[in-house]
This record gives sequence, structure tokens and C-alpha cells, in this order.
Amino acid sequence: MSDRTETLRFPRNLDRDAIVARLIALRDSPQLLGHPELHALLVDTETLPPQQVGSRVIAAMNWLEGKSGVDAIAKKLSIIAMNLKNLK
Repeated sequence: MSDRTETLRFPRNLDRDAIVARLIALRDSPQLLGHPELHALLVDTETLPPQQVGSRVIAAMNWLEGKSGVDAIAKKLSIIAMNLKNLK
């Protein structure tokens, strides 16, 4: 699925497995090369309790704020953040 199509749908019903899968994919993506701080925030998210996952997603979004060239990463994190209420 392309990023363009997904942003038109903006999924709001991702479960924990889908949220974690997206975080892992983002963490391991080439987009994070050159962003070791961001990568560190997303390490081990699959083993963390929901509150810590949420905290890390918000911390990652805050870290991205004001930085240029990170729009695609910010968009992916925004989709995840919209679904944090579904973490269990």
C-alpha cells in the first residue's frame, strides 16, 4: 500500500500487533539512517507495555518537530499516534 493511499484512509483501528509492526518497519527502514536518536526511541517497542510504547511514539514525534526532510517519518508516526488508544 502506498503512503499516499494510506493517508487518504488514515486508519484509526490498528490493534497492538499492527501498531508494533508499523513501529518495527519504521525503526528498520532506510528512512531512519542518519537519525540514530529516533532509532533508539523505537528499539524494543515490541516488548514494552502500552504506556511506554505511547511515550516513545510521542517522544519520537517531539524529536522530529522542527526538523526538515522528515515529513514521511512524521506522517507514519502520526498514523501510529492516532491509534495509541488501541494499545492493550
